[in-house]
Amino acid sequence: MLAALGATMNPDGTLSGPGSKAGGPHPRHQLEMVHGWRAFRKIFGNPHKVEYGPEGQPLDPRARRVLTKLFKSRAHKQVDATSRKMGKRLGSSGVVVPSDATKKTKLGSGPELAEYVTARKRVFSLGLDPDVERTAAEWFESLGYVSLHGDRHFAKGYWGGVVSEMDARLAVSVCTGASDVSLVSGYDFANWLPVPSVFDALALDFPDAKFVLFETPVEVFVKRAKAKADEARALGVKCGCVSARVGGSIPTSRSTSSACGDATHHVCDAYPCVYEKAFGSADFDPTVWREAYVAHIARVKTAISSDRLLIVPMVGGHSPVSVARALGEFAGIADAPDAFASRHPFEPRAMSIRTEHTWSFFLFLGVAVLGALVLFAPNPYARRGTAASSGYAEFER
Repeated sequence: MLAALGATMNPDGTLSGPGSKAGGPHPRHQLEMVHGWRAFRKIFGNPHKVEYGPEGQPLDPRARRVLTKLFKSRAHKQVDATSRKMGKRLGSSGVVVPSDATKKTKLGSGPELAEYVTARKRVFSLGLDPDVERTAAEWFESLGYVSLHGDRHFAKGYWGGVVSEMDARLAVSVCTGASDVSLVSGYDFANWLPVPSVFDALALDFPDAKFVLFETPVEVFVKRAKAKADEARALGVKCGCVSARVGGSIPTSRSTSSACGDATHHVCDAYPCVYEKAFGSADFDPTVWREAYVAHIARVKTAISSDRLLIVPMVGGHSPVSVARALGEFAGIADAPDAFASRHPFEPRAMSIRTEHTWSFFLFLGVAVLGALVLFAPNPYARRGTAASSGYAEFER
């Protein structure tokens, strides 16, 4: 399989692709962060191009253009309908994507950027290591970027912390076959499933976006992916997405628990579909998932041009500061890379990712008002106590 993709396995568990020099050491052996290889779309063609009609007949160029416009029009209508149905803010950005705005959406409407962050750029991370991708989403959020991690949107909470809100529109779109990547145009950063499954569409629809590929040694990925798969399956069973018995029949009803979604989306709208899209099976299989991971890494390296892709081999040879510096320079988000990296090292954020409800804000407000009343209200027993003390003094004379 690797030979067919033009890739070979390195001793550190990462992959070398067609960009390596024949017979020479790959730059990644020296733990250097390297860019990806030139796209081969001219050779392999565009997978999203409409070339055949519903009966399998070849289409002439004019018919292709007509069908493409028709599909785009339907997709835009679907986006508008979904946005109206949601009626929900995207965190502090407040971005609602209108039709025909995919390539025109301007960044800069999110929360205040962190110290030493001088620009807001669009970045997608295409890795499959759940631990690293979670760190990346939290890291970009800490920079002031509006971030989407799978079906979860990171936003500012009432208490000044970070909350996790559901936004499964892209996942649902991928699982229904639409794969409408314009749904992420309101975000500065997006990663995790299903983002890696639609990276080619993202590259085409967002020509100014940058891409990052965190490459973990295969065996490390397998270990972490199993833990994530077990966690996802446990939630899927609880929500009625899959049977508690592997291979069992799909439950006929879904749970209405708040942990399973909200009025807009349910966990089962995307699970187990996004795992099947990414790994070929929803249930963890070390052999199948290992092969899917290797194939994905090789495809990304051959499909995205070197000026748009930064490959970061996570093999333990880089400090959090050096990774942050490479990301800042590559994405062009900091004018002073050294100061930026020292202030924002790439490591798990010391933040509480939790769900905050509106009622908790009013509860806190009520407690504060009650405390103020107790603190500043006059004490009805104060005057009575003063009089009693005065009478006692008179008695002692």
